[in-house]
Amino acid sequence: MVMDMLRTTDGRTYLTLRETERMYGVRYQTLARAIKNGELHAHRVGHYLVIDLDEFLKWRRELYGTARHLRKKILEEEGNK
Repeated sequence: MVMDMLRTTDGRTYLTLRETERMYGVRYQTLARAIKNGELHAHRVGHYLVIDLDEFLKWRRELYGTARHLRKKILEEEGNK
């Protein structure tokens, strides 16, 4: 059985790591490492680990936004050679 999105009474949405992987294309191992490193916070619901959707989206923006910025800078520097 796969757990569906969990919505709390205060409007927060939580996803399991597998749901997040499937919906957003971020590998399970990447999510698990981010939790282990303290970059993302996880909560246990039964035997599932869930993460807050808003927190995940912010983390993803910071992670990939930085990578995109660096990639753009590298391409600009290569173009100036």
